Amino acid sequence: LVIYNSPNQTALVEHHLSDNFSGVLETVRQRQAGHYDHYTNIGAGVQHGIDELLANGRQGAFKMIVLMTDGVANRPNNTSEARAFALQQAQRAAENRLPIFTIGLGMEADTNLLVQMAEMTKGKYFIVNGGEYIVDYQADLVQKFREIADHRPLVLVK
Repeated sequence: LVIYNSPNQTALVEHHLSDNFSGVLETVRQRQAGHYDHYTNIGAGVQHGIDELLANGRQGAFKMIVLMTDGVANRPNNTSEARAFALQQAQRAAENRLPIFTIGLGMEADTNLLVQMAEMTKGKYFIVNGGEYIVDYQADLVQKFREIADHRPLVLVK
């Protein structure tokens, strides 16, 4: 679990890859948009996600990144540089055959950036319209995560 609005405005690995699903779930439930900072360094989040998958990903397992945002890349520095950095990291993901599945939550999400990142990595883009309260969009969000899970290839082993 990588949070990309960390106290130092880069990204923070909150949970390394493990089977501690309850710990990840607990952290996710505690985090809201702007938890550490109101800026989003999408590129740093993807960068840390790639690093984690390459360093600690299980051999032979299908690896992918799920990127969810309700805003725009605006760190480091400014939106122009932030978008370029995010695309640079998406290119790095593509080079390592790591598809990025992007979820734009709400109307403020940078749809163009998220579509481009998904397409260049052979991932997929999803939109969740959002709402004032999570109950307004929870079912739609759960459905999108199910669709993402369905993109994992089936591998039969002896």
